[in-house]
Amino acid sequence: MGPANQYTDFFPYLDRLWFGESFRYNQMTPDEWLVTFSGIPFGMMSEMLQGGGNRYLGMVYGTTPRHSWQGTNFSPGPVWKLWKDFGIEKAKMIGYWDKACPVTTNHPNVKATAYVREGKTLISIGNFDAKVQSVRLSFDWKALGLDSSTAVLEAPFVKDFQNEKTFKTDEMIPVKSKEGWLLILRSKAASVCEETISLTTYPFADPDPVPHPSSTIYPCFRFDGFTAKGQPQEWKTVVLENDYIKVTVIAKSGNYTGALADIEKSKLWPENFGAGKPYDADIDLRTEDYLTTRCYEKLNDNAKAFLYFKKVKEQEERFSSLPKDELYRKVLKIN
Repeated sequence: MGPANQYTDFFPYLDRLWFGESFRYNQMTPDEWLVTFSGIPFGMMSEMLQGGGNRYLGMVYGTTPRHSWQGTNFSPGPVWKLWKDFGIEKAKMIGYWDKACPVTTNHPNVKATAYVREGKTLISIGNFDAKVQSVRLSFDWKALGLDSSTAVLEAPFVKDFQNEKTFKTDEMIPVKSKEGWLLILRSKAASVCEETISLTTYPFADPDPVPHPSSTIYPCFRFDGFTAKGQPQEWKTVVLENDYIKVTVIAKSGNYTGALADIEKSKLWPENFGAGKPYDADIDLRTEDYLTTRCYEKLNDNAKAFLYFKKVKEQEERFSSLPKDELYRKVLKIN
């Protein structure tokens, strides 16, 4: 801990730590990992160098080997890709050292850290024991925001790290000595959530300086073009997702008339879709009708808004096994 004592005054200005070389990653106890290496007690991340570290145990502390380090046999790129696909920047890291960690194991030398976000959780399991262990995970379903009856536990393929595999939430999971798993716990049922994302957006360019007499808005200027250079902009979105498709709807662009047209297009069953259209009675249009209700509310057409809201209520009896309208009310803010 010499470097920690020596450079403590600089910690407020750092974003990561590296406490030294020659860590014996496969010999350290979990407490040694946490205190002498991880940087977590100081609110920062660390990274592994010596021999590439231990990629499996490192993920329990949110750390990977340094990219392109000459002593590293495996690139951290595949794990970083998993982070990106999962959306780890939106997750809260809760380690095994925290009593509030919603995922635990039944073996003292096999630790689990949870990266929790709405609708799914990335779980890092590390076996610090000298022997292969089989463990069963315990879940705090309320803290995870998931239903145990619809949850699935999957190990996604990560190059040079693990093969794809699916586990039952209550089955024993084999973990090799000094290795581990990266698992994603999620709901198998269709989900609806609200997210804020950053998109490159091209705003309107300067208006045409010459008013055109033939224009319906003469003598006002027209905004007919967009800037050539995009800029990042935050958008509030509604995300609809199941096992087969993910749809992201930008909910605050303000073009409600255009949104209504897009919602109607979403109800079509084109020939190249790869599946025949079901009977009308078997098509669940509650999501589309809720979005339509919301658009008409924004357009101050309360009669049509009520009509589509009524359609949603009529479908509740036919599709009672799917999410109730309280979920849609919460996400779409419909009163």
